[in-house]
Amino acid sequence: MTYFLNLLKKGIILVAFAGILFTSCVPPAAPIQKAIAEIELRPDLSTEDIEMWFVYGNGNSYASYEDVDEAMKKTAAEKSEAEGYDCFFIHKADYETTKTMHGQANTYGSANYQSNHYNNNWGYGSTQGNINSYGTTDYSYEVPDMYTHNHSKPRARWQVSFKKADVCEQFKKSKWRERVYYNKGYLEQPSFR
Repeated sequence: MTYFLNLLKKGIILVAFAGILFTSCVPPAAPIQKAIAEIELRPDLSTEDIEMWFVYGNGNSYASYEDVDEAMKKTAAEKSEAEGYDCFFIHKADYETTKTMHGQANTYGSANYQSNHYNNNWGYGSTQGNINSYGTTDYSYEVPDMYTHNHSKPRARWQVSFKKADVCEQFKKSKWRERVYYNKGYLEQPSFR
């Protein structure tokens, strides 16, 4: 009996060690992408001194506005760096939430009928009945936030321009300091693209 207990203890220790070894070798799971962002140059809004860019962000139904903001900042920082600048400045920010309606539209109907008739051989007669009908239609469409509270999807659009380090410092000392973001802090974040 003692022999079997000793084997059991060794087996438990061996299984525990194998579990620790296995879990330490498994790579961490990749972060889930909740939001995506795109950027485009807007020549119609640009001047000789300032190129204006639009950054568009879309989140899925699990995303918050913070997730959309982070994706947009990362995209703006990458483009700013590629264009040879040190930071970006947000001139205008618009936010919107759309929500998707899902459901079924059911239709019901019934009709009662009665038919009276006369037959020479049998006399008067009457027939009665009821007809029922049923139908269903599935639907799914996006509506603005105010109309439903189902499956929210945050969206945003920013109007940005890129700046050099000295201009960034001047902006940081002004009332616009909240709208200046340095590329460096966002270039170190993992990219989903």
